[in-house]
Amino acid sequence: MINEITDKLINGYNADNIEIKESFDEILSGLAGEVCASALITALKAKGETIEETTSAIISSREAIQNINLAFDCENLLENTTLEDEPEDIFDVSLGCDIISSANGLGVYKYFSPFESNLKSLNTLRFIGIDFEGEFSSKNIYEKLDKFEKCGFIYLKLSSHEAYFKYTSNILRSLKFKNILNTVNKFLNPLKAKNQMIGLNNKDDVEKIANICLNLNNSNSIVLSAGNNFPYISLENETYVAEAWKNKIFTYILTPELVQVKPCSNNELKCENVEHRFNSLIEVIKNKQKNQFYDFLVINSALCLYIAKKAPSIADGINLAKKTIEQNLAYEKFEQIKKYF
Repeated sequence: MINEITDKLINGYNADNIEIKESFDEILSGLAGEVCASALITALKAKGETIEETTSAIISSREAIQNINLAFDCENLLENTTLEDEPEDIFDVSLGCDIISSANGLGVYKYFSPFESNLKSLNTLRFIGIDFEGEFSSKNIYEKLDKFEKCGFIYLKLSSHEAYFKYTSNILRSLKFKNILNTVNKFLNPLKAKNQMIGLNNKDDVEKIANICLNLNNSNSIVLSAGNNFPYISLENETYVAEAWKNKIFTYILTPELVQVKPCSNNELKCENVEHRFNSLIEVIKNKQKNQFYDFLVINSALCLYIAKKAPSIADGINLAKKTIEQNLAYEKFEQIKKYF
């Protein structure tokens, strides 16, 4: 089956949902082998993956990892992620957004693959001794979920024993270009969160990813990009946003003037090292600094709060994010995370 589909892709034809689903089922059961799997993925890349092809690959891949059942209501979960590598030298706005969102009663989580340990927020937390490196497994499921349900915050390292990683890790390492597996990795969603905030480096991909969210029934998602490898709301120029909301896609442009923050360049958001990044974040959530880092954190947190229905509009999300910092709720949440982890 997989060889027939690969030939079809090489000749420029799109595969249908069933063909991609069956091809990925072969890969993730070990029946296809790495050579055939790599050929299929390379052919998809050369042709250009469609929304339907990517959706089908994700659906198949989700069946090859352990899903986690929570007492936590899935409607009250937020997954805040980027589909590409985050700029290492930029203020850690992702971690800040997670803290502010968790402080407002959302269950916030990130998951990462067993071969992905250099995430910026992980490095920031590791700097102060909070380490999420231990793999999630059946042996520690109750301990990890107990902590999560008490503090509403967790980063999960998925297990290398999962069938998905067993049959894709070597392929990812051997292929020297971004491919469909890089996207699939960010949509495995083991906690089945319904609310997603997704940052991209390339504006051209925003609507495509938003449509994938709709296909996956993640009906409350915001996908955004300021372009130029900047997967956040920018204080320098326009940010392109697509909302996947109630089975429709809504697109719009956000500017610093529109969200009423002082414009600043991306260079002004840079931090020298992990210590500078951590200290800058703490100064903001302690309400000791109302500078460009503060504005950057507030506007990005506002979209998290808005998409998770904690705020009825982005403007209300801005006010709620400011209140969370000013009333010391963000710092109290950070101290609670330190206590449990």
